[in-house]
Amino acid sequence: MEGKFTQNGIYYETENFKKWRQTLIFIHGLSGSLSAWDSFKDLSDHYNLVFFDLRGHGKSVRYPSYDDYSLENFTEDLKILLDDLKIKKFIIIAHSFGCLLALDFLGKYHNKVKAAVFLSPDYRIGKTMRGHFIRIMLGGAQFLKYLPFKSKTGKHIDYSIFPKGDWSLRRILADARNTTFRSYLFCLKQASKFAEEDILPQIKIPVLIIHGGKDTIFPAGDSIRMASKIKNARLKIIPEANHLLVLNSADQVKKEIKEFLLTV
Repeated sequence: MEGKFTQNGIYYETENFKKWRQTLIFIHGLSGSLSAWDSFKDLSDHYNLVFFDLRGHGKSVRYPSYDDYSLENFTEDLKILLDDLKIKKFIIIAHSFGCLLALDFLGKYHNKVKAAVFLSPDYRIGKTMRGHFIRIMLGGAQFLKYLPFKSKTGKHIDYSIFPKGDWSLRRILADARNTTFRSYLFCLKQASKFAEEDILPQIKIPVLIIHGGKDTIFPAGDSIRMASKIKNARLKIIPEANHLLVLNSADQVKKEIKEFLLTV
């Protein structure tokens, strides 16, 4: 896999494309990086794969201000990546926070997406008590922009060395330090405002939603409601899985994705 940067500092990895194969683009969650998808790289036997670090994450550039982390900016980063790679149509595979970006992208550029896979998604955090609580807790986070700032890039974390629970403090702190607490808090507050229910009925492409029955970050009930609002959605609940599907349930998730893509 070769690493490169887009014109606006987004780091990505891909292999040599084969024109006749479908292209999968993977979007990781909050404070993670493309290394969260390490177990999915063997899908390159049958598909063109693109992994990238969100702005402020992994090896991508860090930005100084709260507004730099608006969802619209993440969406435009993905659009620039597509333009750089000359990708006309692709299948989007997103996890957690990445699902917010995927939904925003679908609302703006639906003609570029052939199908979508949402892992541990939420589409209405801005209307929930947890979203309200986050906004209260981070009420003054945007003023961090006035603190000294030094642009730097992080690394790709080896998640195999950390506990696999939703609330592993060791993993959360390692992720936040790597992302930087400024970027982490800015992204978290921006995410807490997201509520785009109106996008769901407009989605006409095939959609697969996978959620863990023991997810303690985004409840599985939200995925059940989400699936009911999308015309061509399939829902798979993995009873014993938690929020970290890409780390803890990769084999089962890949199996579901492969079966889904056979119908796309």
